[in-house]
Amino acid sequence: MTIIPVLCQRCGAPLEVADQTVRFVTCAHCNTPLEIVREATQSHSRILEQIQAATEDHGRRLEVIELQNDLERLDRDWMVKQTEEGNVDPKTGTVSHQNTAGCVAVGILMAVGGAGGLVSCCVQSPFSWTLLFVSLVAGLLGPLAIKVGMDEISRLEDSKSRYQAIRASLVNCLNLLRRR
Repeated sequence: MTIIPVLCQRCGAPLEVADQTVRFVTCAHCNTPLEIVREATQSHSRILEQIQAATEDHGRRLEVIELQNDLERLDRDWMVKQTEEGNVDPKTGTVSHQNTAGCVAVGILMAVGGAGGLVSCCVQSPFSWTLLFVSLVAGLLGPLAIKVGMDEISRLEDSKSRYQAIRASLVNCLNLLRRR
């Protein structure tokens, strides 16, 4: 059995490592955890705290990169979804819900027009079946269009709130990691 003389990197005390397979030891004098590094011509010790600190730093940096990637992917997916739904203004690139608001506006106009047509039918002396039919259809479809538009606005706002909450959480985690 060959004994390898090695010095502790922290206090300089001599360590005797008897086995070639031993990789980690603790200094009997200062209780420092050490790694035994064997090279072709010599062996020496390395303080594990430094290795651990460097490993933790690299791990933190990797977490930051992963969070940045998650944030970029979230933003990209949000814009793709908004573009697919036709909510992105092609001139400015901003997200807008004008189509949905237009549906509500048309529904209001239909409902008001239908009610006005019904009143006109009741007041007119030669009764018009066509005006009555059109007024009833508009009066019934108007509230339906309003409901569809309002449901879509609600869905879009819920989707936007979820996106913003996830984004805020990712940004918060990223800021916490950067402060460490």
